Amino acid sequence: MDPSADAFKAQFEAGVAQLKLNLNGFSDLYAASTERIRQLEEELELRKHAFDGLKSKCTQLEVEQNKHQAFKDSVKGFRVVALIDGDGAIFTDDLIGQGRAGGAAAAHKLSKFLLDSLNGKYGHYAYQLWVYVFYNKRGLANALGFVDGCFDEFVVGFNQATRRFIMADVGDGKEAADAKIKGRHNFLSHLEDNIVLPQTFKIIFGGCHDNGYASDLRSHITAGFGDKLILLKGYAQTAREIAGLDLPRLENPDLFRAYKITGTRSRASSNSADGKCGDSQSYSDALQRQQASREKSIRAPSPPNPTSSYQGTGARHVNPALPLSKQSPAPCNHFYLTNAGCSYGATCNYGHDYLLKPEHLEEIRANAKQGVCPALAKGEQCLWGDECIYGHVCPNGPDCRYRRAGKCRFKGGDMHPAGL
Repeated sequence: MDPSADAFKAQFEAGVAQLKLNLNGFSDLYAASTERIRQLEEELELRKHAFDGLKSKCTQLEVEQNKHQAFKDSVKGFRVVALIDGDGAIFTDDLIGQGRAGGAAAAHKLSKFLLDSLNGKYGHYAYQLWVYVFYNKRGLANALGFVDGCFDEFVVGFNQATRRFIMADVGDGKEAADAKIKGRHNFLSHLEDNIVLPQTFKIIFGGCHDNGYASDLRSHITAGFGDKLILLKGYAQTAREIAGLDLPRLENPDLFRAYKITGTRSRASSNSADGKCGDSQSYSDALQRQQASREKSIRAPSPPNPTSSYQGTGARHVNPALPLSKQSPAPCNHFYLTNAGCSYGATCNYGHDYLLKPEHLEEIRANAKQGVCPALAKGEQCLWGDECIYGHVCPNGPDCRYRRAGKCRFKGGDMHPAGL
């Protein structure tokens, strides 16, 4: 055989062997690369799922944050509460002397004065005004020298002017009125209860005549509630320690007596036919006299009814033994959850005078969402959208057993979405 042919054959076979070796190497490399690609694709898919999960969680957190912010904004409100010590911020003789008509006029003038002052200082908003006047009926009426029934008629007229205006007799001594307005009488703490509520915009404090209130007001200022406080002057002269608090003040001499009751003057006859009030006598004399008669007329208080919401001579407190839906009456959804309030006003069958904390409002909001939106129930479009206080979707979700039984109140086609 030709040696050159043998050499070529050997070289060719060596090249083929090397090519096979290279192909095997490429095959192994391809298999390894394919496996790596598969692993990377699986890892990518896992990371995509993880990312989608985090994205969904972020979306949920954002929704919850928006709900929380919306709730915070909704409970801020423009609730304004006026707490007035009626033994120091005394309505004028002209108003009290008119009896029931004077009481109604006093309520109207006070409301207009306070709302006009708020509108001028803080802007025009839907202010919801509550006024509580705590006074010592017997001592005050005797000191002012009113004929029998005259002052009572004034109180009736004031209280009937609106449900949110209340004059409350708190006992036989001046200290009782002090304790009532500062939250130290019985279980009511009017100042403390109202000032901490987020829906309370301002507290109008009508106790400028008494230095004894200064320490309580100063405590609330230190706690960060000073921007909620406004002083309402009764007498022309403000007590020194109250004046030192440097709080904004309101004054209306047409509403309140400008000077303290001093001196002893003749009292009009209790049998006066014209029903007008007479001159004033010393307030302290009246207090001493009625304190002596107090011991003869003390009665044991009636036991509270544990099955209903209790109401003192001020705002209504929630009975902690019962859920809000079982209070008597239950709080009004529209009054507490909407800026427009309740259109039924005094004729509403539900309560408008509760002192509610944020957790109470959350419970009311949750209860309202259990009910179907009236507009959607009729097949109409809800004009309130996401701000509607009622439910647009069934809280039981797509697996609602009432829906399967045909008894669910949420009857719309999109009221049982998945994912709830």
